[in-house]
Amino acid sequence: MLRLNIDPLNLPNLAQQAGSCREKRGHNTNKYFLHKFLLQQIAKGYSFWEEGKIYLLSQQGEEDIELVLEHSLLHRPRSNMGKIGYRLEVFDQQSLAGSGSQGRVNRSLATLALSDNDLVIKNNKQRVIKFFHPNANPKSEAMAARLTKHLHAKDLVNLKSADTVPAFALVMRKVGDMTLKQYLTLPHTDFMRIQLCIALINAYIDEVQSVGLVHRDIKPDNIMIQQDEDITVHIVDYANARILMPTVGSEASSSPLMQLPELQQQQEESLIELFDTNKDSFNACVEQQKRQERKQLHFYGTIGYIPPEGYASEVSITKEYDYFAIARVLAEIWGLQVGGRSIVSYEEAKADAARTSYVNKLPITFCPPFKNSLENYLTNLAQLNPDMRPDLEDGLEIFTQALGNAHNLAKVKPF
Repeated sequence: MLRLNIDPLNLPNLAQQAGSCREKRGHNTNKYFLHKFLLQQIAKGYSFWEEGKIYLLSQQGEEDIELVLEHSLLHRPRSNMGKIGYRLEVFDQQSLAGSGSQGRVNRSLATLALSDNDLVIKNNKQRVIKFFHPNANPKSEAMAARLTKHLHAKDLVNLKSADTVPAFALVMRKVGDMTLKQYLTLPHTDFMRIQLCIALINAYIDEVQSVGLVHRDIKPDNIMIQQDEDITVHIVDYANARILMPTVGSEASSSPLMQLPELQQQQEESLIELFDTNKDSFNACVEQQKRQERKQLHFYGTIGYIPPEGYASEVSITKEYDYFAIARVLAEIWGLQVGGRSIVSYEEAKADAARTSYVNKLPITFCPPFKNSLENYLTNLAQLNPDMRPDLEDGLEIFTQALGNAHNLAKVKPF
């Protein structure tokens, strides 16, 4: 039996040496057999093939062939978007971009465009693939990610292969070169910090708040930075995101997107129906969600960034839930002391969330009044009562005014 080792990333070189996939002989043999193998596998409903494993290509009336892929492949459906052909993301286990409690994220190395007659490679798209752990809630995260425009999230992929258990993956656009946590290890001027704060607040307003989401896990690890001429900020990881409850009777209240992320998969279909009925059914759905949250005894977010109401048995989620975490992140940008670094118990977490004073001095060199304004704003943004937390637009006004003062100075000193 013939065995072929195939590198999907080498397809451009093969394509230069021969024509279409129909040309079986010559230098294009690997491309021809890979094309034939993928069409057979997709027809069987498979969508995932792992690097290094041996796969069998059955050929009617001819010798079967063993194929070994040098990179893993993930097939993502396009039929729901009304598009023809197939798209396969090329990746390997070494292309890990991050990991967490919900799953791991791999960088896509390239995209294969597969049709009935041809197979070509496209490497002009930068994407990542999130592979969900078995205990994750992929449908809810995929739904929230699809609401955000910057992630360009595709349809959720059910990982079916010849030898894997069912799992899920989500293909999204790659945003940013580093996390905020990594970015803060670099030297910055006060001017750059102000720019970063403005970009962060604008990113939250545009990417989270404007689409009706509460993120519930705002932290430096989930904030991506792109540093070019300007600072670009994007917010990622919507595993804990929740869609804000609309007013019953509004257009949004009857949308199938109004699922609750905390509810188990088997409840989702019935929940969609509830949102199309009356107010009593809607309220019953909300109460069901609250009971399950209490039963789970699970905190949503990361200790040190969870607001006081996040530890309460009766949780009323509003946009101000995220404001507490944003206050903590803004404080870190300015070198202020924040909590969550040595907390080991539930009671310590609650006590940390209740702390609103910041003890480190701000290293501001050019605008002393800004120090007091920022300290007061961050303290108010972390108020115990979420109704007392100011809008993010107030912070934008503070930082924008400071930015104007910075432009008027001849020199901005690095810290």
